[in-house]
Amino acid sequence: MAPSMSGKSKKRKQSDIISDDNNINVDAENQAIESSNEKRTPIAGRPKQTAKSAKLTHKWAKSIEQGLPPPGAPPIGYHITPNGRLASDIDGSEPSFIRGIQPKAGRKEPESKNEPPTKRQRAMAKSTTKPKGSSIKRESKPKGEPKTKNNSKAKQTASSRASATSSAASSLALTNGVYGISCPQIEQEWPSDMPDDGLTLALALDKHTVWGAYDFGMFSGIIRLAQRPTSASSTAIPFEWRGRENGEGEMSFGDSCQGHIKFLEKGKIEGRISLYGDAVFQGKKETGPGAPRRTAKDMKEEWETYNKDAYERERVGRWR
Repeated sequence: MAPSMSGKSKKRKQSDIISDDNNINVDAENQAIESSNEKRTPIAGRPKQTAKSAKLTHKWAKSIEQGLPPPGAPPIGYHITPNGRLASDIDGSEPSFIRGIQPKAGRKEPESKNEPPTKRQRAMAKSTTKPKGSSIKRESKPKGEPKTKNNSKAKQTASSRASATSSAASSLALTNGVYGISCPQIEQEWPSDMPDDGLTLALALDKHTVWGAYDFGMFSGIIRLAQRPTSASSTAIPFEWRGRENGEGEMSFGDSCQGHIKFLEKGKIEGRISLYGDAVFQGKKETGPGAPRRTAKDMKEEWETYNKDAYERERVGRWR
């Protein structure tokens, strides 16, 4: 329970109160994440907040409240939406530290207008008017205050920066999820080993690392990308893999187990993996919930089971 506020603290500005609430929400979310990580199957990709990330989320909350463009890169585990807000990489939900915050409506200063002269002023003007031929000129009416120039150029620049940032983030679909895969080389060579739901690749985020579980019929295992994609691109991101050939169950791991993957627009991917020669595959993210079938923790644990000791035990066991 939060301590009661003193007389001075009640006079704080609304923005300070919102900031404190945001920090409380972040702390509560951190406790929930740390608690869930102790379970067998935690929610994949939920970032653990640190002092540095808490400061970043406060900056985002303040920026959204003031109606400013995004202050920079999104916090780990989130992406920028087309309207300049944040959403979770896991399920697309809005984080609690900005939920309910709306930009303050800006107020325009009223333009100064020239007030019409009163009856008394008009009478005084007539009485002081000189006869024709006088060289004295009437005093001109005071001019109104000049209108302030709008910063249209600055607004357009800020808007274009925000638009470019949000469009880059929105062009890359959420990485988490299950992708339906097409690999003609494997499908034609082992048609009887095709899974009922087809070839699949499930991806899950763990901070900056991307883990994946592939089920290619005759072959299954885990891939690991050392870096996560930040935007849709035709640039190939390399990965390592460890897995099994499901005919005799022999495992594979080591420096020769390599591949790469490209994250294209609209949830499409394509890549190459050295399973059966160089197997080329394409895929598209399946619609539905963003949570993968398996968590990043589960994939990492399977990855660690593919090692020399386990290989030797299985080799000896096959020849007994």
